[in-house]
Amino acid sequence: MVEILTKKRNSQLLNSRNTKPEIKVQNILIKKNIKFLKHVKLFAGTPDIVIKSLKIIIDIKGCFWHQHGCINSKLPRSNQIF
Repeated sequence: MVEILTKKRNSQLLNSRNTKPEIKVQNILIKKNIKFLKHVKLFAGTPDIVIKSLKIIIDIKGCFWHQHGCINSKLPRSNQIF
C-alpha cells in the first residue's frame, strides 16, 4: 500500500532540521564557546552548521544515510525504488 502524506508531513520529512545528532553537535560547540550559524542557505546543500571563523562546514547525516545497522537505519517500506 502506498503511503499518502499531507503536504505538511511531507515537508517535515524532507526538511528535517535540528535533529538529535545536530543538537548534540551544537551543544558541544556551545560548551567550547565556538560561534556557529545553522542552516545557511548561501552555501550549496544548506549545511547544518557553519563555523565562519574556522572556515568549516558541517553536514550531519543520521543513521538512515550511513546504514550502519541500528533500528533507525531501516529502509522505508514504501517507494524503495526511489
